[in-house]
Amino acid sequence: MNEKIKQRICLKFCIANGISCAESLKMLQKAYGESTLSKTRAYEWYSALKSGRDVVKNHVKVDQKSK
Repeated sequence: MNEKIKQRICLKFCIANGISCAESLKMLQKAYGESTLSKTRAYEWYSALKSGRDVVKNHVKVDQKSK
């Protein structure tokens, strides 16, 4: 499993347990070191997951030029 996906799953766990985004990021940094999601990405994913997004994988982007 991709490291980024694992971290998103960790964020879902933190949200379910009422852990703030800032504290969640600290936990990720401790566990993943330099492989941690950037602060911006962590906050984006935390917000999306907290708002109800259930899928932790990236959406596939369709190239409009290939039509």
